[in-house]
Amino acid sequence: MRDVKEVSATAISGNYRGLSVSATDGRGDARLAFLRRISLFTEFQENDFLELERLCHLGSISRSGFAYVPGDASDQLYILRSGRVKVARTAPGGKEWILHLVEPGEIFGELAMAGEESRRNAAEALEDVVYCSIRREPFLALAGRRPTVGLRLLRLVGERRRQMEARVEGVLFTGVQERLLELLLDMGRRYGIPVAEGLALRVQLSQKEIAHLIGSTRETTSSTLNQLRRDGLIFIQRRRLIIRDIARIERTLHGSANSAPSPAPQPQQPSRQRYQIA
Repeated sequence: MRDVKEVSATAISGNYRGLSVSATDGRGDARLAFLRRISLFTEFQENDFLELERLCHLGSISRSGFAYVPGDASDQLYILRSGRVKVARTAPGGKEWILHLVEPGEIFGELAMAGEESRRNAAEALEDVVYCSIRREPFLALAGRRPTVGLRLLRLVGERRRQMEARVEGVLFTGVQERLLELLLDMGRRYGIPVAEGLALRVQLSQKEIAHLIGSTRETTSSTLNQLRRDGLIFIQRRRLIIRDIARIERTLHGSANSAPSPAPQPQQPSRQRYQIA
């Protein structure tokens, strides 16, 4: 199967682990509008965006396909346009550790811009996705004219490293329930949509994926989720998870679980997706 890195700028399409790449998709205006919403490029001028659009390769990955796997050359930056991606590392024994989830408008594969020569992680599509990819050398040449781009990338790398260190610390020093509550609190704030019952997460995760996010086993995670459900903190229906009282979760983490529960938030229309780098 042809490697995506062999697809030239004039190629129409190629395939790589469930991935297809197109240099031009006939929707340049839509692609420009998308790039303008990425906060990494807020200080770009019109000519910068036109050059960036020319450098972007639009690609798609079917569910369970990979943008890259360990050992691949690390020479591209990716911007997710639609769908959802997980970036993970797998131990020789097969145990997976999910480093972070990527939502539309977010960047992944950023270490290619920080000197990484070959990938150490895998980027897998959790559903059908569409993305923009940009080669390292032309992107760095373009970004060199706008110093804030490098600063924002540095901030992204630093923030993700800080999050990873916090998670490693959690695995070493806290129990599964506390790590799970912290994950629910974070996801509720990032992905929660107010409904009558509480906050419905607009991302769907299997118990196995949740376990890989908190560094636990599926069995222990399932048991802990069931306990939180019995305690009235969450509601689970198939893969739909609703946080019934996010304030109570926060109080539980701070040792005030016996406080009176706060009222559920009133339903409202989901806010428009904001595109940001982290």
